Amino acid sequence: MRILIFFTIAAAIIQSFFTIGTTSFTVDYIHRDSPLSPYHNSSQTQYERLHATLLRNTAAVLKRRSKLQDLSIESKVYPNNQSDYLMSISMGTPPMEILAIADTGSELVWTDCEPCKKCYAQNASLFNPKRSSTFQQVSCDSKICHGNCIDCNSHNECSYSYIYGDGSVTKGAIVSETLTFSSSTGEQRRLSIPNINVGCSHETEGIFQSNEAGIIGLNDKPLSLISQLGSKIDNKFSYCLVPYGNEKSFSKFTFGPNENIDRLASLKIPFKPYYTLQLKSLSVGDTYVDMPAISINGGEIGNIMIDSGTTFTFLPTCVFAKLSSAISRLITLEPAKDPNGELQFCYRVGERRIWEDGLPDVNLNFENGVVLRLPPLNTFLKVSDSILCLAMIDNKDISILGSVAQQNFLIQYDLKNRLLSLATTDCQYQL
Repeated sequence: MRILIFFTIAAAIIQSFFTIGTTSFTVDYIHRDSPLSPYHNSSQTQYERLHATLLRNTAAVLKRRSKLQDLSIESKVYPNNQSDYLMSISMGTPPMEILAIADTGSELVWTDCEPCKKCYAQNASLFNPKRSSTFQQVSCDSKICHGNCIDCNSHNECSYSYIYGDGSVTKGAIVSETLTFSSSTGEQRRLSIPNINVGCSHETEGIFQSNEAGIIGLNDKPLSLISQLGSKIDNKFSYCLVPYGNEKSFSKFTFGPNENIDRLASLKIPFKPYYTLQLKSLSVGDTYVDMPAISINGGEIGNIMIDSGTTFTFLPTCVFAKLSSAISRLITLEPAKDPNGELQFCYRVGERRIWEDGLPDVNLNFENGVVLRLPPLNTFLKVSDSILCLAMIDNKDISILGSVAQQNFLIQYDLKNRLLSLATTDCQYQL
């Protein structure tokens, strides 16, 4: 997935460490098109940014599909290096601020470090281990130095080599460092966590830009940030995504139990390497469209990924055709064409402020009778001032529940009990 990291040295910081027990803290979950993101281009319209997102998503899904079979057998290939959400953390002592891709499909937290013998040109300085008092090498004797993509090098250091689905490569050493978070909740606004195993890359090449230098892995494997925090956060994390194009509010990501979680419906989630759900069917009006039961996780149940890093929802071609046809039959708006010629099933809404009127809901029907209702805000996007389109795309092999479908839902992942919980909410008011 596309990864982005910047470093600045904080002049002074009060660090506070985890105490015994469970802790929750919340950070900004920054969309790459948000004004908080260095990718934000104020000269572009919202619709131009959306078109670029569509092209990026489509390319990423095609690359992910080509590597799916390898991933299902625990190969050394990871999904891709493109995603839509960033997260700010700091690394080392004194801390260097990092704005990185938050990737629920990857394991390792890594960044480029000095000396880097084969790295692309970057705008920001690389992390210098010699300037951090908490930096420690991880030896080959460590139990973490015996896993997929990790081995012992000739210097008796724990080393790794990761290949992403787009062909990008990063290689380096597993090290131990202190990570610091700026929390938007709780009394401790700066929270430092020692002894986190991260990747210090000395060789990185591929499809990276000059301001990209790392990734925050959030899957359920041992070296992911979620797994390393483990019982300290009760093996839980959650996020709440504001609607696409909202530039006044920002999405939030919570490490640990979310106090607003008591009213949620829960679903079983198979893990490794993606977070997936078992979707039985989709329905609109009286029409039900069955989802293929084929697993995308190498034998475990789970026929659709849930991925905040992908904006659009991707469905199998046969499912998309039947569902979109059923939606079209219930819409009385004038059909229109996507000005960019990319999306199908578009309609003219004129200049009206409340464009959702007259559009049907789409229900996601899961096993055990759980039904998730998606209002038009979660299934359509405006592509111009007067035209909206269905925010779904047909795809031959991979099904993905994208971030538009997850907008204004509070979504919690419970790794210990393998549960995903959801509740409707207004995410702009979530702390």
